[in-house]
Amino acid sequence: MSPTVAAQEKVAHAAFQKLTISIQTTSNPLRAIRIRYYQDSDAQVVRTLFKTALCDGPDSARYHLCRSELKTLRAIGSLALFILGIGLYISSSALQTQLAAYLFIVMGTVPFSIYFARTYAAFMAFVNGSINGPDMVDVPKSYGMIRGPNSDLIPYGKNAFWVAEAYSLEDPSSVEVVGCVGLDISTSAGDDNAELRRLAVSENYRGNGIARSLIIALMTHARENGLKSVYLRTSSSNIGALRAYKKMGWVVEQEFVEFKNMFTHVLNLEVANSVL
Repeated sequence: MSPTVAAQEKVAHAAFQKLTISIQTTSNPLRAIRIRYYQDSDAQVVRTLFKTALCDGPDSARYHLCRSELKTLRAIGSLALFILGIGLYISSSALQTQLAAYLFIVMGTVPFSIYFARTYAAFMAFVNGSINGPDMVDVPKSYGMIRGPNSDLIPYGKNAFWVAEAYSLEDPSSVEVVGCVGLDISTSAGDDNAELRRLAVSENYRGNGIARSLIIALMTHARENGLKSVYLRTSSSNIGALRAYKKMGWVVEQEFVEFKNMFTHVLNLEVANSVL
């Protein structure tokens, strides 16, 4: 092993030791959270966690996408046609009126149902494409993780990937991965800025400061590796996340529509100005 690699492992191992400091959760006083580096055994659970964060619960992107589609003029118009059809059907038994009622009901349900189903299918294809992307399929390769002391994966270079692990205070062997985040310089121009990627926290553990703890670990790593800025992308549906990012110092620099009615916000944080 070269002196450079050995030195890098020593620094990463020291950082790993710092990251195992535990915090007690507010939702379950008998469980605590620790931040650690990603390991091979986390592969499937991290992908499932990220998909769940996108699709499940009232804070998920899927929920907000469906809700926004139901507020569009297309949805309102379809509902109006459906109600009109029902009204005609109830008001008269005449054949001509009944046929008109059926026509309005079909016009109010079939086109929108097909559109909504296609939108839903497109979103799920986007989600599956994300969790099956190169960085999620092979986290160690994409985020520069190498074998360190005791054969644990540790970061070598500026990239890294962390998980948040919940464990029982009564039985430390009872563990569950409840959050994750990655830092990736390959998506940025130059080598002094990087992207915060794949931040996700289990719905059952939100509100315990897990996302903030993951970001603190990430920003500490960025600072120690000489990065000048960290940027991220998040959707307009993540209202709480946007508010939290801004509170931590991130500034919105760009907005664009990436999928249907969901805006993507690009935020940037200068490491020197970070309070984390």
